Amino acid sequence: MQQGICCFETFPHAITRHLRNGEAKARQKRPQRTALLAQASITTAPLTSIDLIDAALCALTAHQFASGAACRAYGEPESGLIVVPEHASPSGEWGLDRPNLSV
Repeated sequence: MQQGICCFETFPHAITRHLRNGEAKARQKRPQRTALLAQASITTAPLTSIDLIDAALCALTAHQFASGAACRAYGEPESGLIVVPEHASPSGEWGLDRPNLSV
């Protein structure tokens, strides 16, 4: 942060919970997270483990944040942020074309 580099964290459970309006179940994490990636037009067939699915979900969130799309950030910029995408639209889309950041 002292060098002007933006640092943030994100977590697959937080992403899933946020995009599914609080409906994230541990026993359903693979199908729920795979569905979120599919809604963002990500091909999930090569993602053969939950770790790869989680990495893709976090990478997509990082891309969304870096692109200036709608995200919600928790924490303090000086020490780092936890970032999740804004709620998906009723159609389930990530909203990659809507710049916004709510802290």
